[in-house]
Amino acid sequence: MIDKQISIVDLNPYTWRNLGQLTSGFQKQVIYVLHDQGKVLSIARSGNQLLQGETFQVTDSANNAQALLAAYPDIDEVQVLERQRLIQYYIDIQSLPVRELDTDEYLLQMEVMLRNYSGIEVYSREQTVHYFEKLQQYVQAKLPENCILLLFLLSGDAISFDLLLEFNNHRIVRMSSTERFHQEKEVPSFADITDIMNNVQTSSELPVVLEIHDFNAFRAVLGSK
Repeated sequence: MIDKQISIVDLNPYTWRNLGQLTSGFQKQVIYVLHDQGKVLSIARSGNQLLQGETFQVTDSANNAQALLAAYPDIDEVQVLERQRLIQYYIDIQSLPVRELDTDEYLLQMEVMLRNYSGIEVYSREQTVHYFEKLQQYVQAKLPENCILLLFLLSGDAISFDLLLEFNNHRIVRMSSTERFHQEKEVPSFADITDIMNNVQTSSELPVVLEIHDFNAFRAVLGSK
């Protein structure tokens, strides 16, 4: 879906500074248990925060993981990682055919390998769908093969995040903000969207698809299970 040779141009710092807040909606909270043949070396959660009070032997990884999920209700997933197998996993993912895969395909392949790799056990609180899979499903179902997608995420009437994506054969080949398609305003608003879309349509022969969503609602949908 994301072409290997994607062109990224004209990114507006004002809107893109909200990207971190947007993506935080679908970042899993994970506890990582690293062990060497059952002897726990470290236990940490997302953000490299060590859990100092947790000490145990990995004798039954499923029960160990369920105990951690019960103790930490904000955690989405527990990964129990045997040290040598984790090292081998990172060696093996280097052999993936990177040149043949789009960016999202590569990341999804890494996820599949992780969940099926000997010596690595992944226990999720709920069955989840990777956000790249959600985006792929949307692209395949809703968009023409060749088009321009205009995405606007609003906070009230203000545009908190905007994105122009050009698709070729359902692959994203160009990504930019919409800054050059509206009047000289640091912060465009809902009232400017019609003019922006008209300007984009005038500048391209591709069909233009418009998506407008509330910022927080969109983040919640991406982060949903």
